[in-house]
Amino acid sequence: MTQTKISSDECAKGTAPWGHQEAARQMDALGGLSNDIVAQNQQAVNTALTPDSLLALPDRAREALLQELEAEFRRAPDEPDPPPAPSGGQERYKRWTLAEILTAELPEPVWLVPSLLPAGLASLCGRPKLGKSFLALQLAVAVGSGGVFLNQRVERGAVLYIALEDYVRRIKDRALKMAAQADADVVFYFDYPPLNTGEGLAFLEADLDELHPRLVIVDTLARAVSGRVDWNDVGATTAILAPLQRLAQEREIGVLTLDHHGKLTTGDAIDDILGSTGKAAVYDVALGLYRADGRMTLKIVGRELEPKELVLEFDGVTGCWQLVGDASEVVTSEREAQVLDLLAEMGEVDTATVARELEISERGARKLLERMREAGKISARILPASKSGGSKRLYALRNNAVPEVPEVPERSGTSGTSGTSGTSGTTFSQQQDMDMWDMLTAEIA
Repeated sequence: MTQTKISSDECAKGTAPWGHQEAARQMDALGGLSNDIVAQNQQAVNTALTPDSLLALPDRAREALLQELEAEFRRAPDEPDPPPAPSGGQERYKRWTLAEILTAELPEPVWLVPSLLPAGLASLCGRPKLGKSFLALQLAVAVGSGGVFLNQRVERGAVLYIALEDYVRRIKDRALKMAAQADADVVFYFDYPPLNTGEGLAFLEADLDELHPRLVIVDTLARAVSGRVDWNDVGATTAILAPLQRLAQEREIGVLTLDHHGKLTTGDAIDDILGSTGKAAVYDVALGLYRADGRMTLKIVGRELEPKELVLEFDGVTGCWQLVGDASEVVTSEREAQVLDLLAEMGEVDTATVARELEISERGARKLLERMREAGKISARILPASKSGGSKRLYALRNNAVPEVPEVPERSGTSGTSGTSGTSGTTFSQQQDMDMWDMLTAEIA
């Protein structure tokens, strides 16, 4: 059917064909339109009103349409159009006042590993062949089975493991060595669409919707992207990592990518990530695996946790990394063991001797010795000040120790004190002898 548009003049004058006149009469019966209003809205009438289509409508639909047209015609021509309703994209941008933020009831942060790895985008980096993949698989098995990782009990949850540098046999051998439980909720892919493409991200989101994992591991980041990527290009690396960070934060899950350190490392888990600082800045947590002085350390830096440095030891029998302890505590324990060995060999030593033998500063040696003395691990005594210098403190093992005797100031008008105690090596007057020893014995006890 050919649709013929009707003009406003034809409607008003009744010169239109019968059907057109009938449409105009129905419009007039609904309230009427003055010639002035019609003239002011002539373009709207010519565009909106087609009599053939109008007459073809059911009665109720035609009446509703005519009522809408009449309301449109009666609106003043200079009346501004109503603002458009916000689109779906506009609605997602919510403004917050400081008061709203301060009074907001927010859920507790999600931790994959308590105090070590929160939800978010994380990077595990290190030089090649240090054992990053072993550590990642150990974490996956722990989360998938609700086990223990580096002495921390973790909550059970599904794990999506994209193992692009491994193959089935290698994962099987390592999992058997780790005595991994067969029912651990870990799903592996050994190939995957590139994560820097729309297809790859859509594939990942579909997996997240289906598996609902607590943790996603990507081993390695370089294998998970296509094309030649300049990791020193901030824009290019941010475009790759930002969607992964968004998925991690929106779903409150962990996304851990494995990567490499540059050739020259500084010991800083952030600066040593291969590529630009802008790449490292996208990560919520950076973990760095290092070998130094015959010791393996895991350094952890993140937005939501205090920096940590852990000493690890690889167990070749179980294929697992074992936590030795906090690096500062481990180093202290090793230094203390060296001091005890030195005292057992040399008897009494002073601060300068300890600094020289342990190859540390005298200030560091003094702090170490005093901490050990205060903890009751060693004893010390003070030699009185001599004319050529100040007093000196000597340290010894507890079983060889003598009571620590504070320096006794000289009385004015005397050249010192009379009498000698061969037991303590400290001179004092005969008059003070018994009182001083009683006081020291009570203090030491």
